[in-house]
Amino acid sequence: MLIKDIFDVQSGQVLSRISTKINQIAIGKVLIPKAISKGRILKEELQDIKLKNLLPENKLSMKNDIIIKLSTPYEACVIDDDNVGLVIPSFCAILRIKKMEFDLNYLNAYINSSLFEKQVIDCVTGQTIGILSITALKGIDIPYIPLKEQLKVSIEFKKMNKNKELLNKLINLQEEKIETLIKIGEQNE
Repeated sequence: MLIKDIFDVQSGQVLSRISTKINQIAIGKVLIPKAISKGRILKEELQDIKLKNLLPENKLSMKNDIIIKLSTPYEACVIDDDNVGLVIPSFCAILRIKKMEFDLNYLNAYINSSLFEKQVIDCVTGQTIGILSITALKGIDIPYIPLKEQLKVSIEFKKMNKNKELLNKLINLQEEKIETLIKIGEQNE
C-alpha cells in the first residue's frame, strides 16, 4: 500500500521563517534530524528555538505521528506522549496515520528497514543531493501484512531498540572506564 494511502503527508516547517533573536513570544523544542535514530528520539539532541510567532498545530508533532528524515540516513521515529509539541523542521516529513489497520510500530520498523531504504534510494538516484521529496515519499510502498504479523514485527523492533539503548549505555561506561584508567596512569608517572 502506498504511503499516501496510509498517511496524510506534509513537510516540516522552514525554521528561518519562525525563529528570531529578538522579540520572541515563545521558546520551543526542535526535533532536528540528528535527534532521530533508527526509530528512537534522542532527547539530548533536541534543540531550543526562539519563536517569533506561534505555529499552527499541524507543524508541531502530535501523538502517533511518524517523523521521517528526508536526507540520508532516511530514519524515522514515532511521537509518543513525551514528545508532543515539537517543532518539525523542513528536513523532515510528518506522516499522520489515516489507515488504522496498520500498527504504528510495524510502520516505524518498516520505514527504518533496509527494505524501505532501497525504495528511497531508487527515488533519489541520479540527484546531486539525495533529498527525498514529499511527492516521491508518497509513492513509496509499504507492504500490508496481517495485523498479527505486524504485531510480531513491532515487538521485535521494540526489543531491538531496547537492546541498542542498553548496549550504548554499556559502551559509554566502558569509554568512561578507559578514560579513568588513563588518568590514573598519568597520575602514577
